Amino acid sequence: MRTFATNVSRLLDDLQMDQVDVLGLSWGGMAAQQFAHDHPERVRRLVLASTTPGFISVPPKPTSTLALLRPSRSAKRAERLNKHLYGGDLLRDPSLIHRLGLLRPMDGPTYRRQMLAITGWSSMPWLRGVRHETLILHGDDDPVVPFVNARLMQMVMPNATLERVERGGHLYLFTRPRVHGRQISRFLSRAESAARAEGYRRACSP
Repeated sequence: MRTFATNVSRLLDDLQMDQVDVLGLSWGGMAAQQFAHDHPERVRRLVLASTTPGFISVPPKPTSTLALLRPSRSAKRAERLNKHLYGGDLLRDPSLIHRLGLLRPMDGPTYRRQMLAITGWSSMPWLRGVRHETLILHGDDDPVVPFVNARLMQMVMPNATLERVERGGHLYLFTRPRVHGRQISRFLSRAESAARAEGYRRACSP
C-alpha cells in the first residue's frame, strides 16, 4: 500500500499537480488513507466511500468474505454477488449488475495481488494523524464493509464528517451517481469556501 501511495505521488509529479482532492472507494479508500498519511501535503480534502481502516476493524460475515476473495464475477453467481458482496440497490434491482457491467471478466492474478496488498494492513495506528477535512460516506446495507467501520473512522479522524447512505449497499456511488455526486460536490465546495474565508480572516488579522 505504501508503494501504491508513492506511485500516485509520482504520477502527480508527472501531471504537475501539487495538491488534489482524493476520493477512494472500497479498496481505493484504503489506498486513499495511505496516500493522505504518507503524502499529507499533496491532499486538500478526502472522501472515503464504502471503505474500512483495514485489519483492526469489524469484519464482514464469512459468506461476504468468501465472495470478496473470489475474483470470479460470472452470471451464474450474480444472485450471490448481489446478496453477499454488493447489497443495497443491486439486491433490490438485480438487473443493475448487468447494466453496470459488474460481470465482466477480471484478471485473477491482479485481483489476488490487490487482496494480498491489504492482508494485515491497517490504518488504525496512525489514522488519528490524518487531519484533512474528510467526508465519510457509507451505506447501511453494505454486506462487505459493515457500517460500524465508518463510525470507527469518524471517531478516530479529527476532521471527519460521516454521512449515512440509507439503504445503500457497497456500490451506491454507481447506482446513485447523481445524488452522491452532488453530495460530494457540496462538500468540496463548502471546504473551498471555508478555506477562502479562513485565508481572508488571517489576512485581516492585526
